[in-house]
Amino acid sequence: MSPPTIPLVRPALTARRVRDYAAVVALLVLGAPACSDRPTELVTDPNLKIEALKVYRCDVFDQTGCLARGTQIPADTLPPRADHFVVWAYYNGLRTIEWRLVWPGDSIIIDKTSSDSSHVWITLDGGRAPYYTLRVLVATSQGFAWADSLRWVFPN
Repeated sequence: MSPPTIPLVRPALTARRVRDYAAVVALLVLGAPACSDRPTELVTDPNLKIEALKVYRCDVFDQTGCLARGTQIPADTLPPRADHFVVWAYYNGLRTIEWRLVWPGDSIIIDKTSSDSSHVWITLDGGRAPYYTLRVLVATSQGFAWADSLRWVFPN
């Protein structure tokens, strides 16, 4: 079977795809699939903020995901187009984080609930899109309490 031709986001246990593609998109999560009934308003709550977003290389990888975080990728550097990397969101307390990887024509959404930090591992499958935006939102029953994002624009 040939490798998929669209970006993959694979954290670590269940799956959800937003649009229908011929290629298989594997999206694994620690937690539940993303909730579509959550209000979409952003009501900023500084008590629920994300302290930092950091990107790291993946040193050890297998079918279940990135097993060992490698060196940090500087903020002014593009992540690898054809290799795995990990994005960490740092915060205080227990949070449900919604991760949205968006590129022209499609997106993938996952939810993960964890204390003090959350992460996803990503493969851009060659970086065929001109840009990717990773939105990281703190989800509550009333909507989103905080949002942050990373945007990667690849040269042609």
